[in-house]
Amino acid sequence: SMHSLIGIVIGLLLVFRNTTGYERWWDGRKIIGNLSQEISMISIRLNLIDGNTKEVISIRTNIDVFLKRLCDYLRSGDDGTESEGFHIEQTKSIQKSMVSLKRLNPNDMVVDELNKSIGMLLSYSNSLERIKNTPIPISYKLHIKISILIYLMTLAFGMFHELGVWGAPLVMLVYYIIAGVEIISNEIENPFGSDPNDLPTEELFSVIRKSLWIKN
Repeated sequence: SMHSLIGIVIGLLLVFRNTTGYERWWDGRKIIGNLSQEISMISIRLNLIDGNTKEVISIRTNIDVFLKRLCDYLRSGDDGTESEGFHIEQTKSIQKSMVSLKRLNPNDMVVDELNKSIGMLLSYSNSLERIKNTPIPISYKLHIKISILIYLMTLAFGMFHELGVWGAPLVMLVYYIIAGVEIISNEIENPFGSDPNDLPTEELFSVIRKSLWIKN
């Protein structure tokens, strides 16, 4: 029937909506994981040079500032007005780290690898900022919500006509399933918030920052 066909279309829209939201959640987790690995390698390479020199301490300090600012921005930063200032601050932290790195032996292979790793931090920061500041288009979300509302309103009439009073619990069940998928999609599309289903951003960055300061 026409109503069944509409139900299939609604189902496909919800699958796409949920997949899009989950991809953002999982992409955010993967990037933080890659960032953690890069920080661990930076810490190891700094220890290979000498963990207590003035330049090495400066590098660690500036990267630590970089990580703290990134975590704070992901958790509560404004999507628009703070974005420019955030990028400037992050670039300055990396620049200061590279200036300190330049004072070390530029021909050292470890220093060369450090330079590449520190440069990669900006890429990870920009990727996480992209996820935070690129929401699902409002027109798309609104279209799905209106489509669901129309479908559920018309579903009630169809169910009551075919099943009588037994149609009521079935409509409630369908509503629970559809609304649940939509609510979950809304929660996970910004994986850095404070909702129960969001990533534990502060805890993850706390571990990353501790790994930065591990010395021999």
